Amino acid sequence: MGFSCLLALLILQNLKLLICQQSIDSDKRLLKKIFWILSVCRNVIVVVCASIVAYTWGSTPPFHLTGFVESGLPDVTIPNFCLENRWVNETVTEVETLTFFQTLSKLGFGPSMVALVAILQNVAISKAYGSGQRIDGNQEMLSLGVASIFGGFISAQPVSASFSRSALNDASGVRSQFSGFFTGI
Repeated sequence: MGFSCLLALLILQNLKLLICQQSIDSDKRLLKKIFWILSVCRNVIVVVCASIVAYTWGSTPPFHLTGFVESGLPDVTIPNFCLENRWVNETVTEVETLTFFQTLSKLGFGPSMVALVAILQNVAISKAYGSGQRIDGNQEMLSLGVASIFGGFISAQPVSASFSRSALNDASGVRSQFSGFFTGI
């Protein structure tokens, strides 16, 4: 499914080049405009088509779909520092609740490495798309830390930048941070 989506994105991206190479007369202006709209809306087209395929696949799709998602906003609560450790025995699924320190001993240095990679990724994207502006790494770390701490109170995912989302926004011609609103929808 992923390969076919990438192929569709590449084909839709190059549609406008196909018609632009030919001579433009009055009959081809409408076709050129349609190909331009298709190439600009390629991301939406691929996401909607892939969603329709996934929804209509049948009882056993070859990939996992998202299960039940609770509607509404999560409650603002103090984060739970315990972890449920689930494993499947031969006949029964067993659940063990680990304390904060047991969770740290199981995870080891993993969470700190994830935080370090998130900080490096955020600074790298800021420098790549910063148009030569000075990037303050301390400010980036502070903003990521504060956002992640406050996000913990509403069960949010840890905050970090995304190379693919930034590149997609750049390729789509996004010039405002308002694109995050549409990403969230």
